Amino acid sequence: MAVEGGKKSRRDRLKEIEEKAQNLWEENGVFRAESCEKPPEPGEKFFGNFPLPYMNGFLHLGHAFSLSKLEFSARFHRLRGANVLLPVGFHLTGMPIKSIGLSAIDISELQNPSNWLSYFPRVAVKELKAFGLGCDWRRSFITTDMNPYFDKFVRWQMRKLKSMGKIVKDVRYTIYSPLDGQPCADHDRATGEGVRPQEYTIIKMEVVAPFPPKLGVLKGKKVFLAAATLRPETFYGQTNAWVLPDGKYGAFEINETDVFILTQRAALNLAYQKYSRVPEKPSCLVEMTGYDLIGLPLKSPLALNQIVYALPMLTVLTDKGTGILTSVPSDAPDDYMALEDLKLKPAFREKYGVKDEWVMPFDIIPIIKIPEYGDKAAKRVVEDLKIKSQNEIEKLAEAKRLTYLKGLTEGKLLVGEFKERMVQEAKPLIRSRLLEAGDAIMYSEPEKQVVSRSGDECVVAFLDQWCITYGEAEWKKTAQECLSCINLYSDTTRHGFVHTLNWLNQWACSRSFGLGTRIPWDEEYLVEPLSDSTLYMAYYTIAHLLHNEDMYGSSNRTSAVRAEQMTDEVWDFIFCDGSYPQSSDITPSILNKMKQEFEYWYPFDLEVSGKDLIQNHTFCIYNHTALLPKKHWPSAFRCNGHLMLKSTKYANGAGNFISLRHAIDHYSADATRFALADISDGVDDAYFSFETANAAIIHLTKEIDWIDRMKDKDLGKDSSLRLGPPCTFSDRVFLNEINIAVKRTEQNYQGCMFREALKTGFYDLQAARDWYRISCGGTNAMNHDLVWRFIDVQTRLIAPICPHYAEHVWRELLEREGFAVNAGWPAADAPDLTLQSANKYLQVSIDSIRKLHDKQLSTSKKTNMGASATSLTEALIYVKEKYDGWKAECLRILQHDLNRDTLTSAQEDREIFEALKASSFGQDDDFSQKNCMEFLKFKKEKAVALGVQALDLKLPFGEIEVLEQNLDLIKKQIHGLEEVQVLSAINAADIARAGPHARLLEKNPPSPGSPTTVFLTRKLVAKGDNILLEIKILLEIEAEVREWWEEKGVFVNADQSPDNPHYPNDELGDDRKKWFENYLFGGLSRRAFLISKLECCAAYHRLRDDNVPWQIKASGAEELPEKIINLLVGDPPVFPTVWRAAYSTDAMRLSLACSCDGDDSPRILFNTANSAIRKLTKEMSWISEQLAYMAAAADSSSFVRRIRRDGPPSTFADKVFANEINIAVHNSDNYYRACMFQEALISGFLQLQAARDSYRISCGPHGMNHDLVLRYIDVHTRLIAPICPHYAEYVWREYLKKEGFVVIKSGWPAADAPDLILQSANKYLQDLIELMRELEKKFRALNDGKYDVTEAETKAVGLIYVKEEIDGWEGKCLRILQDNFDSETNTFSAQDEDMLDALISYIYGDFTIRQDIDYRQTEQLCMSFLKLKKDEALNFGADALELKLPFGEIEVLQENLDLIKREIGLHEVKVQVFSGTTGLEDFTLDSPPSPGSDFYEKMEHSAPGVWELKRRLQLSEKVLTPSSRPPSELLYQKKMEHPFKLLFQEKTEHSDPGEQESNDDQSPDKILAPLYRPPYELLFQGSFKKAKRTASAEDKWLLVNLQSTKKFSSHPINQDTWANEAVSKIISTNFIFWQAYDDSNEVKKICRFYNLVYTPVVLIIDPINGENMRSWYGMVQPERLLEDLLVPFLENSPKDHHHPGEESSQPQPEESEYDSVGDKTDEEDEELQWALEASMKA
Repeated sequence: MAVEGGKKSRRDRLKEIEEKAQNLWEENGVFRAESCEKPPEPGEKFFGNFPLPYMNGFLHLGHAFSLSKLEFSARFHRLRGANVLLPVGFHLTGMPIKSIGLSAIDISELQNPSNWLSYFPRVAVKELKAFGLGCDWRRSFITTDMNPYFDKFVRWQMRKLKSMGKIVKDVRYTIYSPLDGQPCADHDRATGEGVRPQEYTIIKMEVVAPFPPKLGVLKGKKVFLAAATLRPETFYGQTNAWVLPDGKYGAFEINETDVFILTQRAALNLAYQKYSRVPEKPSCLVEMTGYDLIGLPLKSPLALNQIVYALPMLTVLTDKGTGILTSVPSDAPDDYMALEDLKLKPAFREKYGVKDEWVMPFDIIPIIKIPEYGDKAAKRVVEDLKIKSQNEIEKLAEAKRLTYLKGLTEGKLLVGEFKERMVQEAKPLIRSRLLEAGDAIMYSEPEKQVVSRSGDECVVAFLDQWCITYGEAEWKKTAQECLSCINLYSDTTRHGFVHTLNWLNQWACSRSFGLGTRIPWDEEYLVEPLSDSTLYMAYYTIAHLLHNEDMYGSSNRTSAVRAEQMTDEVWDFIFCDGSYPQSSDITPSILNKMKQEFEYWYPFDLEVSGKDLIQNHTFCIYNHTALLPKKHWPSAFRCNGHLMLKSTKYANGAGNFISLRHAIDHYSADATRFALADISDGVDDAYFSFETANAAIIHLTKEIDWIDRMKDKDLGKDSSLRLGPPCTFSDRVFLNEINIAVKRTEQNYQGCMFREALKTGFYDLQAARDWYRISCGGTNAMNHDLVWRFIDVQTRLIAPICPHYAEHVWRELLEREGFAVNAGWPAADAPDLTLQSANKYLQVSIDSIRKLHDKQLSTSKKTNMGASATSLTEALIYVKEKYDGWKAECLRILQHDLNRDTLTSAQEDREIFEALKASSFGQDDDFSQKNCMEFLKFKKEKAVALGVQALDLKLPFGEIEVLEQNLDLIKKQIHGLEEVQVLSAINAADIARAGPHARLLEKNPPSPGSPTTVFLTRKLVAKGDNILLEIKILLEIEAEVREWWEEKGVFVNADQSPDNPHYPNDELGDDRKKWFENYLFGGLSRRAFLISKLECCAAYHRLRDDNVPWQIKASGAEELPEKIINLLVGDPPVFPTVWRAAYSTDAMRLSLACSCDGDDSPRILFNTANSAIRKLTKEMSWISEQLAYMAAAADSSSFVRRIRRDGPPSTFADKVFANEINIAVHNSDNYYRACMFQEALISGFLQLQAARDSYRISCGPHGMNHDLVLRYIDVHTRLIAPICPHYAEYVWREYLKKEGFVVIKSGWPAADAPDLILQSANKYLQDLIELMRELEKKFRALNDGKYDVTEAETKAVGLIYVKEEIDGWEGKCLRILQDNFDSETNTFSAQDEDMLDALISYIYGDFTIRQDIDYRQTEQLCMSFLKLKKDEALNFGADALELKLPFGEIEVLQENLDLIKREIGLHEVKVQVFSGTTGLEDFTLDSPPSPGSDFYEKMEHSAPGVWELKRRLQLSEKVLTPSSRPPSELLYQKKMEHPFKLLFQEKTEHSDPGEQESNDDQSPDKILAPLYRPPYELLFQGSFKKAKRTASAEDKWLLVNLQSTKKFSSHPINQDTWANEAVSKIISTNFIFWQAYDDSNEVKKICRFYNLVYTPVVLIIDPINGENMRSWYGMVQPERLLEDLLVPFLENSPKDHHHPGEESSQPQPEESEYDSVGDKTDEEDEELQWALEASMKA
């Protein structure tokens, strides 16, 4: 993890914290352990040990894995208040080897053993300190005679054992290194630890003369095929011998007369077992292959066949045994199948030159009878398993498994001297007979390959050695007694100890050379490595008193105790309860102190190691029981599996390891410790997870950041945390989860279950905190005391595993005294399991409700052409808290009959069923055999899993109470739910609430612990481009609305009863449909057009509650039948089925309203109907969203609160929007009254929507005003009601939840008088922005789309100069015109020539003009300006002659600076009054700005608009000529030539050059207008791949926006969504944001890869594996983006998404390597890389 952006990486933050904590601990001697005079009570002290690491190289993660178990346990006991001793020594006894990670120079320097001894231990101490090991380093020591004190200790130990008769000299088989010339003990081995000698019997199968030519040199010798076997008793049934055709063999001299044919490997082993003519050197007379041996006639001992032959077998192994096998097909499945292949396959015989007489005459000879398999066991099993060939290796292995052990233990011999005896009894007797007769010899070889640290393959030698008599009967009995009292934490470990005790026999304790301690009585030999490290734990207790803090003991002459003073009497006094050594000259106080130290700390409480050291621990048990009193025997051993890397055990010499230093450097100490704790707690091998280590860095640093934020919310800083005692359900649950974590984590630490401790003390506690935060509705709603209780507890619980992190939190964030490592275990109340069950019930219920909700929505989508036409807005949760009926009786029976110990029932299920069936409960409706049996099975399984309480008739808590206390949480957790009710499933009134959905309760009845949810629906408008779906939605809405009207008789004639509508079907009959077919479907005649006009007019008056005459007529209405007129007055027209299905009623009404308001022939455009569908459905969708967000905003923790403003309208944008609503109300009212329905539609719908959109843009990130949005929806609904009544009615009742009906008597909306000046000011602002935008586009185009080509980042600044009042000659001109203008008659009293003369006189009398302008030019200029303003006055009145606009320009601009910045894409905007100069040295204005003058562009002609909106002034390009000089000037960063002579000012802000990225895609034709400026401040500058890598490194989600260069929807997403303050803040903090356009190759490639249909599209990408987590097409509103896309990804980072503790055998590549590869790949390679990454799920 690199350091980026000038900030330290997360890992480096942890390393700084670690260094600070380690210095603090060392300075204060935190881990120094001292004994006490008083013996410790149980639990008061903890003494733990780790096997001395062999210092042949650097420590690796394999060491750290085992050591971490001891470290975690020691820190736990220290945390709870125990006196803890954790020492570490270093093992150097044995043979040095080359260590991985050393350079050639280092190796050369370490060839001297003394340098080797001094180098690695010191490095190890530094590494372990960096790891954070809580060690008392005063007690560290090294082995070997370099340490005189430990040398004395080992010599005493060996003399003591010899004096007890436990060390003897004997001849025995030993694993031996020919290169080293001495035995190779476990710690001398590079591979093969724990491997022992395997004994065989070699049968001498004599080769019958004459010999073939290949063996001619052996003439005169006795030649034998030497076949090694474990089953000599089977030789009676030999039919042949087996050789490997391609195997390499040799003829080796065993003595002067005998020659064995076997493999070189076997011959080497025999040579060291005294079977070679030349001792320890095989003597080969001739080399050969198996082909040379095929067909040799053999005479084999015990064989019933006089002659057998050597035959080929393809599965013979030459690295095991001798490479020669005997064939007994009666009992060996491999032999039987190979012989059958030779017999049945002539081609096979021919291939290897096998003659028929060597094979065909030899049949199976029965020799052993096995129960179940008979006397031909191999044949029987082969046939049973249907084995057809000797190549079916797996099946043959299974056949051997079935026959071998059973034949050995249960078989009976059928032939030979020991006939009728059991095989197990006869086997040793037969072997003895063969050995005595000279027909066999004993042979031994390693069980598996053993390689010494010197690099040679070891053999088995028969040696004379000093041995410790492990396995001696009485000693073994004592060791077994000791083992029975030891805590081993695992049955598997105990089995390992028992197994080792059973096989362990004499152990060679001497070696010829190397490093170590000399055998005291035979100094030719040294004590081998395992024998000098069986009692070192006792040495720890006094080492600090001997060494004077020098691990090498080199302070022998300066220490208070010299090595030579440590006599056997002293050791006996200290360790063996011996008498006080009167002859010793050691100071008595020191002697007594050493005795006290040992007595205080012993016995040791725990020894931790890998499972491969069980043998070593067995040695430890033997030595402790022999040398120490029973009270000092070991207390506990804990063994773990091997730590794996790439499926291979960690090992220094093999190169497949990661050093401890590398892990700490790469991940930090605490992250490494975290990952080690998260590995298996058992004895199985486990993998170190790189992903877990990386995730730990994120977890710990994020938690630090979160705690830091909580500090800001503490009292006195931010009172947003809730004060007072915990009181809510969520509070009680969280407090209970903390108590549970304390208790369970304590149990896990006590049991050395550190992965479980990490889970309960960190992961589960974090999950509880996160759920608490969700349950509370956000951080601000959490309880203050509970938050700090959580932080305190979590810090202590994680302290044993991540002590540096805990120390930092404790001292720096919690600001506590002392040290976290010994702060004390947190106190906690007893867990409330009932409350935990209640919370679990709540979570499961919410999850099941969510799944059901999503399933029903999904089903709705499928039935509605791909999107949902309904919203499940209300949930009824039905609860049945207690079983009744036959189920209750069933549970009572189970409770009565249940055995509390075995949790089984005395009665069978069928008996219970029959009893119920015969009772009254058998008559229950839902009682059946199937239901009863399933219920019994379910409850019995629950009882076994949970206990007898699972049979209770009800849960231990009130389900209804729990759900009702969490209604708000349920609504928040299930998107779209607006109301939730909890009801009783046994209450008839409650069931009736479900209406027709009550059948769901019958189909899926609730039961205790399993509520049933019923959803009530509301129609919604789906987004997208599916026009058919939108039509269907409108048709459904219209049908539902008409049902409402009909049910309530909304349009019943006032003169008739409600049951008798004024348009009875029997009156119209079939004529109605026919009439509408003729008038509407047939070309839309003028009469049909008049119907719609008449209906709109009537609907308008109905809305206003006017007295509508039923005979109301409009122009042309007299042509309609009276019935039809009355019908239309009462009810909106119902269009023919064909049209309604094609467009919907409201869409057709809206289209008709758009047709024409004048006398022209009406026309209907069907694309207008399509557009109407889209507008109506989208408006409904927008309204639905706004109301949903308003409801959500009521929650103070909701993100949407940031994008909604409460309070009265206050901003300029608020005032403008409120004014636009008032204008729409007044204009629509006038238009409806005048029957101008097209204009009413424009003003009341289209223009009002446009005003809404403009308001939304103007508000920007500050959000729209809550009250104004509601006001808009209300007004909009009423204004459109006469034209689209179904749409309006649905919005009125379903969305706004209003009473009554909008179509009748709802009233015309009230409105203030329009403020035309405010409207003019807004139009002025919009025109100004538009002109600035156009100039900006031109400037960019002229500048090739770039501001600058330098690497420096530049930001545009706008400087707007305003001149609010006209002065000079133009002002004089206006005053002359004002004096002569009569506003009543709208005429001028003076002639143009007179007014011009007055103006010219003024100019020449008061001004000095430039010499190049003559009088004629001045006269022309003045006349032009005078005529222009005169014409404007005649058209627009006296206001056109005002010297300033009716509003303050500066005030308007100042109020909208943020809007201008966003719209133009400027970094800063300033508004200044023009005073004749710009203040810029390099530029001057040729002419000043003027009030309201157009912006920048030169205009040849006047183009005035309506004066109430804005007036325009044209000024001269020169001082006295008409000019287009603007009231504003943009200020950019760089000086560039430009035809408009813009003002430029250099303003450059430099940033880190390394962060700059060039963007080749930004060509001029691809740059959007400044209105839709991309969010450059949020964007990642670089390629998609680099963005993904950065997101992965920073553990952030990758947010991708692919824009379209052609579709308009790309523009507002820049303007509205990314500019939103809440969105931009969340993106900048939690995401890496990358944006590009679809005409680039990179985006095209991304679209192909992710199968993207079109752009624009927004995606959230998992940067770790490239998975597309979520995508959204088209324009994404900021509110929707926050709720649906961003917020769900804030709780979990990408690495959280890949579950904690999840391990992978594929380590992540180094970052630098990944980058270098990625930068060199071409497009095809990169695309392949993406495909691979996306396919590899974490």
